[in-house]
Amino acid sequence: MSHATDTPAQDATPLRIEDAEGGVRVIAIDRPHRMNALDPASAHALADALRAAQADPALRAIVLTGTGGQFCTGADLKHRKQPGEESVLVPLQFCCDLLMQGPLPCIAAVDGAAFGAGLSLALACDRIVASSAARFCAPFTGIALVPDVGMVRTLPRRVGAARAREWMIEGTVVDAASALQHGLVDELADHAAALDTAMARARLWAGRAPMAIAALKRLEAHDAHKAAPMAQLFERERAEQSALTASADFAEAVAAFRERRPAVFQGR
Repeated sequence: MSHATDTPAQDATPLRIEDAEGGVRVIAIDRPHRMNALDPASAHALADALRAAQADPALRAIVLTGTGGQFCTGADLKHRKQPGEESVLVPLQFCCDLLMQGPLPCIAAVDGAAFGAGLSLALACDRIVASSAARFCAPFTGIALVPDVGMVRTLPRRVGAARAREWMIEGTVVDAASALQHGLVDELADHAAALDTAMARARLWAGRAPMAIAALKRLEAHDAHKAAPMAQLFERERAEQSALTASADFAEAVAAFRERRPAVFQGR
């Protein structure tokens, strides 16, 4: 790791940020005294970190995780909102947008609990890697709330509408094995090994053409709205593909294919 920023337990900047070789940035939520639940300040810090990562030309992938054996247990319900203070939902929605619509591929490395908006953050990532100790839950109706941070769209896309509705209404706690069986997660790792497994995948993704990945994410985000007819999606595909075929990275990919060597992409 090239650099690390550790934060105090009671937490002005509640994140640990580390850069690994190959252009992979690890962003870890670091509020273990609250099981990594987020108050407005820490949610804004996460949004700022994601925004900075997505704008960094040296990066190729993001891994989102948590410290202390937990991923994130959503909004910190013990936080006492101050007069005039913004709701935690606003910055958490920013985080969701940055994960889903930013150009860098994002992988969630989940150990322990991904509950509430923590589950929403994992669902906003392009891949979810879970350790055998991972647990997932949408407990909102049990506290008189509605699932938020995009979950009503992102959870059905992974597990189907009927199962998602059941889990959201009943607040089902889903263990790692069941999460894999139903498509909630993409890959299982041994206990406490989710981050290492996610890093291996992130390094693989970091070697792919970054402009093409960014275009793929834009197309997926565009299609997720489901309001546009297929003709508009096809038009968007043509525009994205036309720009990509004119890029230096595409020329490098063609050359590398012809020369039977790995391509070296520059993001231009």
